[in-house]
Amino acid sequence: MLMEKPLVLIVEDEPPYREGAVQLIESILPQGWEVLAPSTLEEAKLYFLERRLQVVLLDDGLASYDYQGLSGGSVRGFRLARNVGASAQVVAFSKAKNHLFAYRTTSSFDHKLNLLSASLEGEGARENFLNLLRGIFALRLQNLTSPPS
Repeated sequence: MLMEKPLVLIVEDEPPYREGAVQLIESILPQGWEVLAPSTLEEAKLYFLERRLQVVLLDDGLASYDYQGLSGGSVRGFRLARNVGASAQVVAFSKAKNHLFAYRTTSSFDHKLNLLSASLEGEGARENFLNLLRGIFALRLQNLTSPPS
């Protein structure tokens, strides 16, 4: 049995996509896990080094000044990925086609609009995305429940 609720963090600046990501993740989230989608970048950063953080879904763009606040300027997702604790899996997504995501991110998907909307066009991409997340959750859960060696 897990002592703390494992955490999935969604870092997305556009409210409709943030809400869509929460619904999508909650539909496959393992029992006892928690999903958080902070409405500000400063709030999101508070969770980056939290011990129970397992997965971060990270928007590469983060172009919205409403999300970032006017004081910090523009912060891109690939720069934020470097600040996430080493034990968390970062999954990046973007609006852009042929999107390349570097640094510690091991998984990227193109066309955020297709992933997080209910359009028929996005069904294949969305199912692939969900399968990726299911696999990550299963591995994370196995690591959390296995006795230390």
